[in-house]
Amino acid sequence: MINTIHEKIQNIHPLFFTIWKLIGIYITWISIHYIAAHLYSVYCTPYTIVGFLISPFIVSTPHCTGLRWCITHGASSITTMWIVLGTWFASKFGGYTID
Repeated sequence: MINTIHEKIQNIHPLFFTIWKLIGIYITWISIHYIAAHLYSVYCTPYTIVGFLISPFIVSTPHCTGLRWCITHGASSITTMWIVLGTWFASKFGGYTID
């Protein structure tokens, strides 16, 4: 009895860390996307008349280009992760019928 519990724990341990790493990557991309979107609106498209007038010049600066990259690739990564999660759930639970 004790050996089987110990074996189950040893089998679950690597799975737990794999899942934790995936969740960490997901949370990191969410954080990067969220922070970059807010920073972009403050530093690259200021909410004033002057900000409107100078925004065509500001958006091509390196920091705005980098923030745009974070927003775009962050959104793509988050979308891809939802697709992967949905596909995984569909593959695990899609073949079963509820009686």
